[in-house]
Amino acid sequence: MNTSQLAENIRKRQISTVDVIKAVIDRIEEVNPLLNFIVDKNYSEALKKAQEFDLLLENGLKTEGELKIEMPLFGVPFTVKECTYETRM
Repeated sequence: MNTSQLAENIRKRQISTVDVIKAVIDRIEEVNPLLNFIVDKNYSEALKKAQEFDLLLENGLKTEGELKIEMPLFGVPFTVKECTYETRM
């Protein structure tokens, strides 16, 4: 499943954002000891946000069409690699 399909399944409530986040956390825990790609494990915040996203869907504050236009990747988790360089003179 690609990112667009995942976003569509979330918008259509075929899968919850919480379930997606839990699956991602499980996968991170499985492979991170080998790759060390996640340093700050902010799982509780990710689950909290996922619950907020699911609640927004449940409340119907935005239609599926509105979400597709305004937030096309609504509920799709991603990570950002932060890299800081320090220069000294």
